[in-house]
Amino acid sequence: MQTDAILTSYVADVAERLPTRMRGDVARELGALLGEELAAWSDATGRAPDRAMALDLLAAFGHPAQVAARYHRPWAIVDPADTRSFVLFAVAGAFFLAPVGREVLGLAWLGVLLLVSAARSWLRRGREDRDAWRPRQAIRAGNLALVALIWVAIVAYGAPGWLFACLSGGGVLAPIFDYDPAFAA
Repeated sequence: MQTDAILTSYVADVAERLPTRMRGDVARELGALLGEELAAWSDATGRAPDRAMALDLLAAFGHPAQVAARYHRPWAIVDPADTRSFVLFAVAGAFFLAPVGREVLGLAWLGVLLLVSAARSWLRRGREDRDAWRPRQAIRAGNLALVALIWVAIVAYGAPGWLFACLSGGGVLAPIFDYDPAFAA
């Protein structure tokens, strides 16, 4: 396979991962860039461009999916910046729902987390410039209070009747506010 055919194949793989409106411009720009880069490598080594040199150049440039992501960031359900907090909330939900006998609600909890993460990711899309970093306020809620609030929210979601009984000294939550026993089972 000639070096031009290798570069053309690579450019096509990158372009097919992009939105249709961007493909032509990116393909022309990337093709020209790779051609210039291959010529520079050829001049630096003092030998004519060949298959091995073209493949080495493309390996150094990156996988077509990575290159396409440099031109157009793909949408993700869980934004990479939110992965740590997503995993933290998922584990915390499983940890707090299991002791109150609501393991089945763990799947619902994960579904809620996925929907919230997807909504955050979608709302952030295209707003990177406007969401600049700002210094935090000097006064912050304590980490222990934040953990307690998260625990209460998770337990209130998974076992509202149990939480109400604990907080009210044995009171019974009105049936309309608690899960149906058949559903909970």
